[in-house]
Amino acid sequence: MKAWNCSLNPTLRGHSPHFIMYGQADKLLSQKFDTPQTQEARTEEIKAIQDIRRRLPKILRDNYERYKEQYNKSRIQLYLEEGVKILMAKNPFPTKMEHEWRGPVTITKVFSC
Repeated sequence: MKAWNCSLNPTLRGHSPHFIMYGQADKLLSQKFDTPQTQEARTEEIKAIQDIRRRLPKILRDNYERYKEQYNKSRIQLYLEEGVKILMAKNPFPTKMEHEWRGPVTITKVFSC
């Protein structure tokens, strides 16, 4: 049983995670027996690995920017000031009959924003 993912991934520009890791398509899917390769074929594989490793940082950067933009669409920036009254969560996992909020509580000091 295989433990790595061989499916093509659109965020990796159509490459599989196996290809990104090893620089070649999974041979077990296409053939059962490995045959020895010529030196020229191996040189081409090494060039392909070097090429994808050279392009991978840009692909990952682009994906990061796309995910960041999508995440920040629904993000709300809060600016808190001293003296403002807020509700504080009592417990991150409240029980059914427990009050979820404590307050209003006055902010006495703001450490960072």
